[in-house]
Amino acid sequence: MAAGPPARCRGIDAAGAQPGRRCRCAAAAPRDRDAPAGPRHHGACRPDARAPECRRPARARQTCARAGAFRARRDAAAARRPASGTGQLGPAARACRRRTAVARRAGSRPRGRRAAPGAGPRAARDGLAGCPPDRPRPELCVVIRCLLWLTLLFAGGAQAHQASEAYVIYRVDGTQVQQRLDVALRDLDRDLALDADGDGALSWGEVRTRWPDIERLAADGLQFTADGVACTSLDRPTPQLEEHSDGTYAVLIRHWHCPSPVQALVLDYRLFAQTDAAHRGLARLEGSPGEPLVLVPGAGPRRLHAAEGRGLGGFIVEGVGHIAGGLDHVLFLVTLLLVAVFRRDGAVWQPRDGARSVLAETLKLVTAFTLAHSVTLGLAAGGFIDPPAAAVESLIALTVLLAALDNLRPFVPGPRWVMVAMFGLVHGVGFAGPLKDLGLRGGALVLPLLGFNVGVELGQLAVVALLLPPALLMRGQPIYRRGIVPVLSAGVAALAGVWCLERALGWQLLG
Repeated sequence: MAAGPPARCRGIDAAGAQPGRRCRCAAAAPRDRDAPAGPRHHGACRPDARAPECRRPARARQTCARAGAFRARRDAAAARRPASGTGQLGPAARACRRRTAVARRAGSRPRGRRAAPGAGPRAARDGLAGCPPDRPRPELCVVIRCLLWLTLLFAGGAQAHQASEAYVIYRVDGTQVQQRLDVALRDLDRDLALDADGDGALSWGEVRTRWPDIERLAADGLQFTADGVACTSLDRPTPQLEEHSDGTYAVLIRHWHCPSPVQALVLDYRLFAQTDAAHRGLARLEGSPGEPLVLVPGAGPRRLHAAEGRGLGGFIVEGVGHIAGGLDHVLFLVTLLLVAVFRRDGAVWQPRDGARSVLAETLKLVTAFTLAHSVTLGLAAGGFIDPPAAAVESLIALTVLLAALDNLRPFVPGPRWVMVAMFGLVHGVGFAGPLKDLGLRGGALVLPLLGFNVGVELGQLAVVALLLPPALLMRGQPIYRRGIVPVLSAGVAALAGVWCLERALGWQLLG
């Protein structure tokens, strides 16, 4: 390519040359397209060897020397810098920063794009006007703060899978009514402070000593009438305990005499209305084909008879509440969703290329978990399998621990949905607790099982809808891959480890 017209040698006045005289300068060598972009230095022109009259003074020589030193430092830094990838500045951003640095030294505005409208003094001070962004956007910071707040809330309520439920069973024989009320000892201890020695474990002696207080609490919390008429109590409950799937329950059985044969019962349920807004009662008539009635404390009188029950909708609500109250199940889903936006690359996680890939992976994980826990939920609720409750709860905590550790460093072989399906079999047995305690069998179990399972799925989808969009948005940000995922996964792993010790050894570490 032919050299263009000779340029004026800025800052050069050759010895003996008249001011403003043009001196021929050598054309600049073409820039290598593969070389990193760098600032153009406008010191002195390099005089052409054919123009011996064009000489550079000492000041011009110093400028060229500084430019050469700058280029040497830049090339050395570029050689040490790793290849551009996730978390690294791209070529355009690096070139913009170099131009900005040179402009700062020269005291002028960097060449390139103008500053965006509304750019404040901070952008001007940083010298990054017109540069591609290399720091998290403000909306990402808001999402990060929300996730940290959720972590603190989870840590503050770290009692896992301890939904508060009581079970009420009525047997009607003409004018005679038998009422059985099963109440969890953990709920009674919260309201009555049954643990006299403060060792974290309730003994039979501690419960028996406070049995009159338990009777009064139950009598105030549950009252009924038969067809609008009060019945007469024939006896007082005998102290007894029974093991349920989620712990030990106090069993209070009373017999009543009513003025006329009973057609329907009207229940007024107020148990734990002031101390536990999430508490629910499940009431049913023994031998009745109707579904159990879900009782909300303080919601007013509810009618219970053989042809009526809350039905499918009540158990859908119960399933959603079971997920909301089961922190171990929620944290298991959280650990899966944190890295659903990544793909495994050896022993590290790398961001997935697009939203379609992320959605496909999430669909595989959620489907595998749903199908697996639905199988064991039906088997356990129907009484076909009945593993020890302590072993099931310990295994659930172990699945949460393994999933969180796999987030920190992938070690589980094979596709992740296979691991999720295996762990889902364990979680399904844990889901079956409320249905199994009702004692339903055969056709009476179909609608409650269907409604409860649908509620569990709706609860899971709510967790997915809450966490997947911010994870998808931040999957390429270094602060998500190197900060949020490791910190949250390590916190979940630590909490799950404590649960494993508590459930396997019977310790009380979290209070």
